[in-house]
Amino acid sequence: WREMKEDQLVHRVRQVADIVRKSGRSFQLEPMNAYERRIVHHAFEQDPEITTWSPPDDARLKRITLRKRAKPQA
Repeated sequence: WREMKEDQLVHRVRQVADIVRKSGRSFQLEPMNAYERRIVHHAFEQDPEITTWSPPDDARLKRITLRKRAKPQA
């Protein structure tokens, strides 16, 4: 059951990431618990185009923002 929920979460967030890739605009996800945020961060840690950002620990709402990764300057 847990694995199925994780797969659904990653699938949903990857769809949002495709929108971020196409539009170039950041997108703020709904509030999540720590476990779900960890799954999302791990899903995008190797992605060359999308990066994730969470507010500091003292923030009231725990949301993740998906952003287009800055291109490395050559």
